[in-house]
Amino acid sequence: MTSTLRSGDIPEHCPAERDAGLTVWLTRRRAHVGMGSQTHTRNGGLPMSVIMTLQVTGDPKALEQFTSENTEKMQAVLEAAKRHGLIAHRFYGSDDGSSVMVLDEWPDRQSFESFFQEQESEIGPMFASAGVTSQPDPKYWRELATHDAFGWGA
Repeated sequence: MTSTLRSGDIPEHCPAERDAGLTVWLTRRRAHVGMGSQTHTRNGGLPMSVIMTLQVTGDPKALEQFTSENTEKMQAVLEAAKRHGLIAHRFYGSDDGSSVMVLDEWPDRQSFESFFQEQESEIGPMFASAGVTSQPDPKYWRELATHDAFGWGA
């Protein structure tokens, strides 16, 4: 399960990385993602990151309201996530206004779990503000070698 990473794969929206060269881009993706005893890597043994999704029933507008009123808290949580290795992060709301999804890219599952454990007391009130009452249940995803990758530095 490998895919080729070329120097032209550094995204246009990352000019600092592009200027610094491929080394910076690869360094961001350095941690291994384990699946049992198997580690998934790209060609040349470069480790692959993991995608984490977390979907809950809740009000996206209420979450946006909370975050706009608590920008310092949001930035503090984001900085903690970066310290744990966060590569990318977004919140999404469903079209029908009934669900919130977190979409993150992490070096590995353990990085997210360590972050979440440390920041749970800050994340809990954020979810509560959106009416979330269920326990978050993160799902972890690995890239499949389907030979049709496009975008995101494919």
